[in-house]
Amino acid sequence: MATARTAGVYMLAAEHAGAIQRFASDPALARMLGIGEPHSATAGSDAVARLSAQRLAGQSYWNVIVDEREVRGFSALLGPYTARPTLQVWIAPASRRRGYGELAVRLGLELAFRNLQLAHVLMAADSTDAGQTSLLTKFGFAPDEPLSSSDNPTTALADYSLTRGEWLARRDRPALAKLHPALHAILDAELAAGNEVVETGGGWPDADSIFVRLRDPFRTKQSPPPAGVVYTEPNDPHWWKADYSTVSPRHILAC
Repeated sequence: MATARTAGVYMLAAEHAGAIQRFASDPALARMLGIGEPHSATAGSDAVARLSAQRLAGQSYWNVIVDEREVRGFSALLGPYTARPTLQVWIAPASRRRGYGELAVRLGLELAFRNLQLAHVLMAADSTDAGQTSLLTKFGFAPDEPLSSSDNPTTALADYSLTRGEWLARRDRPALAKLHPALHAILDAELAAGNEVVETGGGWPDADSIFVRLRDPFRTKQSPPPAGVVYTEPNDPHWWKADYSTVSPRHILAC
């Protein structure tokens, strides 16, 4: 059985028209793609052309979830520069409960908050579907408004929202909680000076390592560095400009 471990998310292109044509009979996907009923023999290619034009105009960004060369679903960031930027995800019924939705939401939020620097994102979910609400809760979404009307009166759609600050805090919390205290003090000073964390990770270069990278060059001066902390300037465009690091455990705060 295929899982999201081998899946990728790709920009919607002409090669995906056939998959749209096959899946357009699903009313939820047809509404998401703006395909009317009955859909024509060229509904797939027409949708790709229309949605690609929207991407070029900055009105929406459409992607396809692919695994083992099979389209598993579609995702979209709609109205990114409006007051209500909205993330939508549809997974083919036969491919649900395998992690594809989680992958699509995670990468959709990366696009919204890291690439486009949006302040907040909305998603609509069936408040009676435990799977949908559990997924949104996992990413930190919270109910935004009372239940809204739906084309399907049996579905209780509700709006859920997530701010960029909430996304950053949830994304970085595991690594920052383990960061060496001396490096955490430097990080706190950087954040107070207006710098921002853009990447966190663990398990490299050692199994117990923590890595944190800042958006801008260091804004505060640590001279000399705290005891047990080493300052270096690799100035390597493939890695980073400078870093503070500890030896045991080996933690790195880079910029």
